[in-house]
Amino acid sequence: MRCKIIRLFRPTTTYIIWWAATALTFLVFDILFCRVTSFHAFHNYTSTYFTILAGASIFTLPAAYLKRQGWQFGVLIALDILFIANLMYCRTYFVAIPLDSYCIADNLCGFVCSVTDAFRFYDLILPLIAATAYLLTRKKKQTRPGGLLQPALSLMSLGLVFATMYPAGGVYKKLNIMATSVNSVSAIAPAYSVFGSMAYDYMTRCNCLTENDSNKMTDWLSEHNKLTSGYHSPLEPRRRNIVVILCESLESWPIGLSLEGREITPFINSLIKDSTTFYVPDVLTQTRGGRSIDAQLLMLAGQTPTATGVFAMKYSGNEYNTLPKEMRRHGAATYLISPDEPSTWNQKAIAQSFGIDSIYMNQSFDHNLPNAVNMTDGYLTDKSLLEQATEKMKSGEIWPENQYAFILIVTHSGHNPFKLDEDLKTISLTDCYPDVLKDYLTAAHFTDNSLRSVISYIKSRPDYDNTSIIITGDHEGLAVYRKCLSEYYSYVSPNQYTPLIILNTPTEIGETQIGGDNPLIIGQLDIYSTLLDIAGLYNSAEWKGMGRSVFDPERPNMSVSPLGYAKQKEPCDSSAIEHQRESFIIGDLLLIHRLNPMRLLRESEINQ
Repeated sequence: MRCKIIRLFRPTTTYIIWWAATALTFLVFDILFCRVTSFHAFHNYTSTYFTILAGASIFTLPAAYLKRQGWQFGVLIALDILFIANLMYCRTYFVAIPLDSYCIADNLCGFVCSVTDAFRFYDLILPLIAATAYLLTRKKKQTRPGGLLQPALSLMSLGLVFATMYPAGGVYKKLNIMATSVNSVSAIAPAYSVFGSMAYDYMTRCNCLTENDSNKMTDWLSEHNKLTSGYHSPLEPRRRNIVVILCESLESWPIGLSLEGREITPFINSLIKDSTTFYVPDVLTQTRGGRSIDAQLLMLAGQTPTATGVFAMKYSGNEYNTLPKEMRRHGAATYLISPDEPSTWNQKAIAQSFGIDSIYMNQSFDHNLPNAVNMTDGYLTDKSLLEQATEKMKSGEIWPENQYAFILIVTHSGHNPFKLDEDLKTISLTDCYPDVLKDYLTAAHFTDNSLRSVISYIKSRPDYDNTSIIITGDHEGLAVYRKCLSEYYSYVSPNQYTPLIILNTPTEIGETQIGGDNPLIIGQLDIYSTLLDIAGLYNSAEWKGMGRSVFDPERPNMSVSPLGYAKQKEPCDSSAIEHQRESFIIGDLLLIHRLNPMRLLRESEINQ
């Protein structure tokens, strides 16, 4: 009897090799993932270790029941591909790939260089483990392990994983606690595997609107209204043109920087010196999985992006309250100028949802002009885009003189991995720098030089007195490189700050003091409210955004990242920090349930 029981659970050498290889694959993935984020999962979650056991037991099913080694090898290689893709994604976004993003992978076609830049040669450790296991088992005679071994291992290890979720109230509640925690949001993938992250995304997507969530949103919006109700903009409502130039990956630290006797951003430096320029260097990046398109949601609609996936792909049909719509209600024409394809992150559909009527994208510009295209990535260069846009303005095709208008210009040359063709480079740095740093600074100099044509033209227009130009970055650019570069180069900021530069600031608010002993820290979410202010529409607009105008004297001098980290120059009220943290939860709920925050708040007030 005893021998029969032993046979039921006896492993074979082949099975042990494959099981160990699969467990090692999960372990290596966890280590590489935590290397980018933090090792919080290993320190604080026993589920990390149980998940390795469960993953190894489940993904060795072919080795337990099939004779051909190739099936097990194929399963492990497929797992390696999934893990490597998530590691590449993590190096930019610090979380696992959202479930919905797997369905829109075709959007990466225009960003091949950025994708390959996120790959590391040591990622090949994963397929190397699979190849080693295959070589070790290839010539061994295949025999099945004990019939109860595999299911027993799987059930036991899965039971241990679910046991760690029981005290929190189950799978969804446990993962939701982690997803809304500053320290644990990045730990979901190693603690409960990529599949646990996918499961949470699915459960979140399928959630119906609960009374608790509805109350949470209305309470937050009501509180935010009270916080902003004391500020009345000094600007009188009048027709003021707004030109927003969204520079790809432009950070603040290169501005004012000189290397080898040359300024990295000489043109922007000259603009900042102008007495009518308002400059905030510390604008905290608050984008998520949508990056550039998230920046447009934050700055033009005053809403935080969705926690998982890309809001533009799932919620383009939502009703948004935006600056272009507010200006259009007062008679403005609205324009988008971008080198992207209309389908890239669904940008055309989002522009239309935001109230932009005239859209000039990739095919609207001539790619056959000299140096029009950066052959490295196939995109229209910033210089060519802005020069051609300027010509269209001069001809009256875009923004005829004395037309009241909102114009959004999106650049691309600063996109990761920051590679420019040799004949496009406008600066040559000869000292020894890491390639990524040298390429980033070269791209920043190129974008800076490209801005001259369009800004010089706008300043020459007869309606410039009634025009403000806003230059900002769509998000930070260095991503996973930041920590290493900032440790070795003191001028590289360890913080994810983009600049906010407002040219021709209205005189009524242009005297606001910044810098000194208490420089401003704002978030990208605050830019929407600030633009309403600059446009002279803050007082009349019903939707003032989930941020606060930079000119509001009561605004706390701090900001919070989507992962919950607060940035402040001096201690702030903890309730103000928590209020900003909650804005990301509220924004996510609004998008998921396709709710208009202004309408929701209005209906809530009526019901009360």
